[in-house]
Amino acid sequence: MSRLETGDIAHIRTSLAAYDELFQRQTGKSMLAAAEWAYAKPVETQKLKAAVVPVTSGQGVISAFSESVCEILRFAGCRAWVTGGTDVGGLKEAYVKGADIVFMADDDEYGAFGLTHRGYSSNGEATGTVFAAGLELMSHGIEGKEALVLGAGPVGRAAVAYLVRKKALVFAYDTDETRMNQLLREYPDVRADQNWQDHSFMHILDATPCKHILAAAQVTDRTLLALPGLPIGASKQVIGACLSVLHNPLELGTIAMLVQCAPWGVAGEVTPEKE
Repeated sequence: MSRLETGDIAHIRTSLAAYDELFQRQTGKSMLAAAEWAYAKPVETQKLKAAVVPVTSGQGVISAFSESVCEILRFAGCRAWVTGGTDVGGLKEAYVKGADIVFMADDDEYGAFGLTHRGYSSNGEATGTVFAAGLELMSHGIEGKEALVLGAGPVGRAAVAYLVRKKALVFAYDTDETRMNQLLREYPDVRADQNWQDHSFMHILDATPCKHILAAAQVTDRTLLALPGLPIGASKQVIGACLSVLHNPLELGTIAMLVQCAPWGVAGEVTPEKE
């Protein structure tokens, strides 16, 4: 997981509604509806209580991170709050106050944990899945269409898994040969593309941590581009050359985590709050 900086997320709490409107114009669905589409799982978010626990280990708390996650969850309909305590103390507070799901992040992992049910969602997997779903929605279906996935880490693997499941013609590339070979063993229909820089694609998902990895040669005015992470993989010039571009550092992935981690069955069954 790339470590966000305060400047990357400072705008989130004041721009959620505007970004969701943009996302709906691009995909035809809200961020919540897109996440439900990605997991084929409707969720009654208003019945869920979510606690965000600040974590101080490693490099410590990123200013505004917990508050931004909380606002995203509230925007999605949850009753969410940031715990007063951190680490184990915050987890205790979440349990005592009857949280259904706890969101926590350290230097290596950002996850959602189900307390009232067995559920877990990792940000990398959820982000890759929902951004791939975003490509599908923008394209009005991805079956039989070529898609390039750059990066075979957690985000890229999840994106590949989704696109393969939706019967896209998936091309992939990673500089790490071991990770790339592992991906190809798991998904034998995926085509390794060492020469991806030599031609353009209509569907691209960049799951690398490389700034401006994409150049003008890889896109056209029909390209649909998904940029789930930071640093952003395309320059303003490349973004401007595309038909449509999905990018946000935290919002869509967090909502996808909520949907993936929410309980099955009676969606959002809430336990009584303890005093």
